[in-house]
Amino acid sequence: LYIDGNILKAAFFTGSPQTDDNPVRIGTEDGGSGYFNGLIDEVRIYNYVRTPEQVQLDYNAGLSTHFK
Repeated sequence: LYIDGNILKAAFFTGSPQTDDNPVRIGTEDGGSGYFNGLIDEVRIYNYVRTPEQVQLDYNAGLSTHFK
């Protein structure tokens, strides 16, 4: 997890990712309860692991960065 281009927390995952038709939820618990009371902005989700250098480059480039 990065905030303002700085790593806040890292976690490792082993095994296969869950694949189903459930949507990704940001700012709420599964089922729609427990909403986050605040502002969530500029969320990006990638289908591959990003290096700290890649994250920093995108952060420095701002919102105009084109995704690859």
